[in-house]
Amino acid sequence: MRNFFSTKNKIFSCDVSNLPDNFKELAIDSYNNYGLFYITGLYSQSEIEILRNELNLIFEVSEPTRTITIQNIVDKDLKNKFYNVVMNPLMLDVLNSTFSNSDVSLSPPYEVVKNYLPHSTDTIGTGWHRDCGGQLGIDECRKHLSSKEFIFGKIGIYLQDNSDYGGAIDIIPGSNRDYFRLLKSYQFSKFYIVLLSLLQIKISPLYKIIVKTKVVKYLMGAITTNIKAGDVVVFDYRLWHKGTTASPAIEKGLIYNHKTLQANLPKEKTKYVFYCQFGNSLGTKSYFLDRLNRKGNSTEIDSWIDEAASLERSEIDIHEFVKRDSLLDGTFKDLF
Repeated sequence: MRNFFSTKNKIFSCDVSNLPDNFKELAIDSYNNYGLFYITGLYSQSEIEILRNELNLIFEVSEPTRTITIQNIVDKDLKNKFYNVVMNPLMLDVLNSTFSNSDVSLSPPYEVVKNYLPHSTDTIGTGWHRDCGGQLGIDECRKHLSSKEFIFGKIGIYLQDNSDYGGAIDIIPGSNRDYFRLLKSYQFSKFYIVLLSLLQIKISPLYKIIVKTKVVKYLMGAITTNIKAGDVVVFDYRLWHKGTTASPAIEKGLIYNHKTLQANLPKEKTKYVFYCQFGNSLGTKSYFLDRLNRKGNSTEIDSWIDEAASLERSEIDIHEFVKRDSLLDGTFKDLF
């Protein structure tokens, strides 16, 4: 299997303060070939600190304690401010240019996640997953996932540097392409993930030794993204990824909630990530074929429509990349 460590420096980082003339081509090539690209230069350190302080206050009184959907924030000013984070015009300019040849749009949910942190030995499979995992059991979805026309991904806006306390994501570059090429790296990656899970259950002491070495990560072709506070990761839903774990020395002193995959990080190391999604009609259709097939999840379409209406009522400028007419006039449901 090809060692993807050599691709780490080839993943495109798009600095909005210094855009090259061919940034669109570089971004789409990176997204197609490696499953992601970065957007940087959006926020100053002082702006990040203000956002983190405001989120500290919000989460102190929040239930649940892991995820807040922006539309549910009561304070109008804070709601608009957080909407402006996921609707950052410089970020959306890059996305609109990169995906200009298809009907791609920013989509809900718009949310903030706190202290998502898998444990290196106790989290099942060490946290490796694909966001499209639920679609793999549906024939029509697998057909869509294999199409080169499929576009659906996630945007993560990170409010901390990656450090010994975690704070970023690990990825397997190029694993998004497994659905339409002969040699599928995920077959190797999945083999190692399944093997790790079996060792975790059957031979835990051996598992705890192996999982902390660099060998498995090397064999999987995995890398840790070098995230800085304010950086954005734009990645394909088909990409293998997981949250970056804390270093072994730090991890020993943390208390974990393995149900929510959170840890009690020190306040100054609290991990915050804004998330939203984007996709074209084919990717969105595949997404909902899975989501609406899940028990108790029949209202997600209505949740998207409600979020579009919430945006419409807000006082923020709506970028052209946020195509919401079909959500507001009801024709969005015709996809399904």
